[in-house]
Amino acid sequence: MQIKALKINELSDFIKSDLFSQSDVIPITSIRALSHSNNPRAHSDDISLIIAISDSNKIIGYIGILPDSLQNGERAGWLSCWWVDDIEGKKIGMHLFLMAIKSWDHKFIITDFTPQTTEIIKKT
Repeated sequence: MQIKALKINELSDFIKSDLFSQSDVIPITSIRALSHSNNPRAHSDDISLIIAISDSNKIIGYIGILPDSLQNGERAGWLSCWWVDDIEGKKIGMHLFLMAIKSWDHKFIITDFTPQTTEIIKKT
């Protein structure tokens, strides 16, 4: 398995890649990738998408992050999506989540918890 953390400036290449075009799983739409790339609050080196890829080159999990600048001048990432394959991705969900938080120096915003996400957050 391989985990890739994609920066804002890498999203355009990712949506043109074979991995993206041949995948049954779409971790980010082309329109969202364009929106993230043009986000005036994002920096080109901000991590915006983290994907887990199986040994058979299949996307088995991802977590999306929307870069933001808060009114107090702090920068933070908003959790925008989080998915793992029920079978192959079962053990990587928490790893993706922790990697996302660390990539944003623990300045991470999450809203609208699902019951499963609520349990994960309580445990962390």
